[in-house]
Amino acid sequence: MSKTKHFVENHFNTVMLISIALGLFLPGLDLLPNYAVMGAIILVIFFSCSKVSLAELQGINRTKALVFYILRFLLLPTPAYYLTLQIAPELADGVLLLALMPTGVSCAAVANIMRGNTSFALMATILTHILSPLIIPVMTGLLIGQNISLDLGHMTMTLLLTIFLPATAYFAGVRRHNAAKQWTKNNAQFFAVLFTGGIVMLGLALKRHEILDSPLLAAPALLANFSLYFLLYALAWIGTASMSKKEQKTYTLCSGVNNNGLAIGVAALYFSPTALLVCVASEIIWPLAISAFGKFVEIDQKRTTPKGGV
Repeated sequence: MSKTKHFVENHFNTVMLISIALGLFLPGLDLLPNYAVMGAIILVIFFSCSKVSLAELQGINRTKALVFYILRFLLLPTPAYYLTLQIAPELADGVLLLALMPTGVSCAAVANIMRGNTSFALMATILTHILSPLIIPVMTGLLIGQNISLDLGHMTMTLLLTIFLPATAYFAGVRRHNAAKQWTKNNAQFFAVLFTGGIVMLGLALKRHEILDSPLLAAPALLANFSLYFLLYALAWIGTASMSKKEQKTYTLCSGVNNNGLAIGVAALYFSPTALLVCVASEIIWPLAISAFGKFVEIDQKRTTPKGGV
């Protein structure tokens, strides 16, 4: 067990790549119910809560956070949409939808893995989800020219289950008992990586037929996703260059680790099959982008750490 735990904790990229392969090709996974993904998400959030620090929350610069939200979630989706509209108009709706998605529920886990500010990532997840029922319909209505309605009751229930339920279970229950609290904290890294891989694997498995059965549109959809996620990570990293490395990593993750699962659901209900394919294709690029950013962070840390430094 100790060898497995050590491998999982220290080989995040490898676990993500294995998860992608299993999700696309392991027989039987596509037969699992949709709520299997939700179960993995709940577990990721639960273990990530053990890394939340009230001191970190109190130290968050609210002005920086507000400016980041406006630039990333209100302004950036517009040029991304119009640029795609000029290059590949059939993919533009899907790109816009992905760009509008809130910070993903996995962001806190990834921030924990990459030693970012887990508390800020969890707060960003909650706040961006709360604002999503307003932001997504308004922005799509303004840019696409059509009004779409979201099932607010369903979104509220999803938010309660995936964020508030595990958070309540940890802070109102586990945190009050020292033994359970210590065990959760000691194993948080292992289970966060493991269940984050589970989210990727199950998400791909549930949509593998849409991905594998559309070969002609698959390549453009993947390229559109690659371009979008590169933009989300690169602009956030450059825009936060004046911050500490911990803040820079966290803000960049809050930009790039979005809730693409929500995008798939909304696209299936309100958008064209092509837009849905773009969102489904994000299930491949999304974990690869996290892995690539993780590798970039490792290289940057080695580059900026003085020789002989810790």
